[in-house]
Amino acid sequence: MPANLLEGPRPRLNRPFYVVLEKKPDGTWAPIKISRAKPSEGSADRIVLKGRSTFGWSSTASPDAVLAVRYGIESYFVPEGQGKRLEALAREKRMAALIAVDAKGNAAIKGLIVDGALQYEEPLF
Repeated sequence: MPANLLEGPRPRLNRPFYVVLEKKPDGTWAPIKISRAKPSEGSADRIVLKGRSTFGWSSTASPDAVLAVRYGIESYFVPEGQGKRLEALAREKRMAALIAVDAKGNAAIKGLIVDGALQYEEPLF
């Protein structure tokens, strides 16, 4: 996460903060703002995602620094025997994750998309 997107005080280690994502013309999402307080700007083209920093954000960090973030969607369990194939597809940038985000900014992986087609789908509960 680019540190220059931060508005307001720096998030503390392992404390929640929020990332505003904006939908790009190609259908992907990109971060446009980070803040410790939850922004109220959810819409069809903007969503708010809750994250936690994995390292303390130094007050001397350069605005060009890249910050490590956890969103709770870093892993996904696939059917036995499919892992190597899916890892290869991810390296080739042929795979994407379908993510659901609730009103509080919590994210969950809902499915995996390969070459534009939904391959795996999970119920949220």
